[in-house]
Amino acid sequence: MTSKNLNKHPVALLRTSLSVILSHPSILFPFCIVAFIQLFVLEIIFFAPRYPLSNFFEPIITRFHGEAFLHYPFNFMLVVKWFQKVQIPIHLVFTSFLGGCAVVIINAINNDKTITMKAVFRRAMSAYVHLVVAAGCSVGVMLGFTKLFSLVIKRAFIIRSTSGIYFMIKQVVLKGAPYFYLLFSVFVVVLFAFVVPIIIIEKKKIFAALVDNFRCLWKSFWFLYAVCLLPMILYVPVLMLKTNTQFLRAQFGPESLVVLLVAGNFVVLFIEAIHYTAITTYYLAKKEAT
Repeated sequence: MTSKNLNKHPVALLRTSLSVILSHPSILFPFCIVAFIQLFVLEIIFFAPRYPLSNFFEPIITRFHGEAFLHYPFNFMLVVKWFQKVQIPIHLVFTSFLGGCAVVIINAINNDKTITMKAVFRRAMSAYVHLVVAAGCSVGVMLGFTKLFSLVIKRAFIIRSTSGIYFMIKQVVLKGAPYFYLLFSVFVVVLFAFVVPIIIIEKKKIFAALVDNFRCLWKSFWFLYAVCLLPMILYVPVLMLKTNTQFLRAQFGPESLVVLLVAGNFVVLFIEAIHYTAITTYYLAKKEAT
């Protein structure tokens, strides 16, 4: 598929990316490692109120959340809270590196080279600092968007209108907040889309990679936004369930919150695999066309 065709057909690029993933499952291996790390951390958090981990975690839980969170059903709420808090450290320390590994694998597939995990890890590790800084940049921008939108939410809360345009604005902001955050996350993914491929494939440092990234994004931003937004549709059902946690708890118990958490993370990892594959494939096609 030529770069010209890729620029015109987001669905075609996604179809090609899925085909590459299905024919080369090794691309999913780094994301399986991320899933294992997340499940391991989740297990630690789940057993934190129980012996022997309670010897260390019980004073912390009691101090910051109260004794009730040591017991059912609040212990499941604790799992959700703590697991969400550790997502940024996991992303910075592990996912950034393993995302680089995925790009190494995709590049090797594109060049018809033999893939050895030892070589993949060595290449990604050599760029580890730059990958972490790149991840830190994206996290920082996302936190900035979150902070700004939280101000909008606070402003919406104080709207007293019960009808009319202002009431509609309030409803859109408050009820649509999770979906706005989803759109922001896609924006950030696209904003730094080529940074990891440039660091890994071109062997450039973070600042040079950022400059080249923004240069490559010229005239491609909204195309890539469509490419990255379409797979996110897979996450919408999870998001809808997350916004109805009271219903889930009433119907299936607090355990359902943890099940939803795990399922949501698996969906996110699959979406990230598609994103990395599509973006790297697109970058390599643009590179070959120049």
